[in-house]
Amino acid sequence: MIRHILLIKFRPSAEPSDIEKLKNLFASMP
Repeated sequence: MIRHILLIKFRPSAEPSDIEKLKNLFASMP
């Protein structure tokens, strides 16, 4: 799970919307 998120986060082709989703995911993590 975490690895997949990091791959998306650091992938140059990541869309801004995807980055926003990731920010929300990390923010909601306990």
